[in-house]
Amino acid sequence: METEKLVKKAKRGNRKALETLFNQIYVQLYKTALIYVGNEQDALDIVQETAFKITKKIHTLKDDKYFKTWAIRILIYTAYDLLDQTKKTENPFEIEEISSINPTKRTDENLDLLKALEQLPILQKNSIVLYYFQDLSIKEVADFMAIPEGTVKYYLHEARNKLKKILERTDKNG
Repeated sequence: METEKLVKKAKRGNRKALETLFNQIYVQLYKTALIYVGNEQDALDIVQETAFKITKKIHTLKDDKYFKTWAIRILIYTAYDLLDQTKKTENPFEIEEISSINPTKRTDENLDLLKALEQLPILQKNSIVLYYFQDLSIKEVADFMAIPEGTVKYYLHEARNKLKKILERTDKNG
């Protein structure tokens, strides 16, 4: 069923429609949470908290076609809240968690990429996550972050350059 129809039903209190919507985006939410917090248990907690917030706030969604973007925004803010509470400074990634992000790549490449992402400034990291991991368009990322499209392009350009340098350094150091 079309997402917008499901959202309308969910706003009217149809729990089955809300469950279907959530199931459609669960994997993306989990992967995004994992990128932000770096461990499976915290990522699962964030996804669960996000589901709770979505259930309570679905009626506040203004444009039904942006359900996924809205849900991702809730998840990111929830991840920030957890990080603020726990004052995490490092992300101890586990092999199983890394392979769940992209099982077609070697695990050590996933680990290097995730560690490199952690070194980016937050706005550049957000741009990369939304554009590459969530498959949002430049315009959608700009709308999501409430910044001009040109700024998103700049953040992506700068982040790619920084990631390239970080990963090259990692390769040289073994």
